[in-house]
Amino acid sequence: MAGRTKWADIKARRERGPGYTKAREDAAQAISAALTLDELRRDRGVTQVTLAEMMGRDQGAVSRTERQDDWFVSTIRDYVESLGGRLEIRAVFDDESVEILPAH
Repeated sequence: MAGRTKWADIKARRERGPGYTKAREDAAQAISAALTLDELRRDRGVTQVTLAEMMGRDQGAVSRTERQDDWFVSTIRDYVESLGGRLEIRAVFDDESVEILPAH
């Protein structure tokens, strides 16, 4: 069809554009640095049963938390702190990154 550009041509042009490789590498690094809760727990060498005991919950509660895609911040904080970590929440903008603290 006249006047139309093939998607393959658009994609090839974009991939040759300045900064594309850097942006792609940055995105890959950010994704590789992210873990799901169950990956975080396993990387720390902790079973669901052990974590449940540390959290004062049953293993089923830990399993449900790991499968959820919408959490309370307090649930994630308890999960991370039980693994010996500290939860930090940040708002990230183009010009700054700001830690968000809980109200006291």
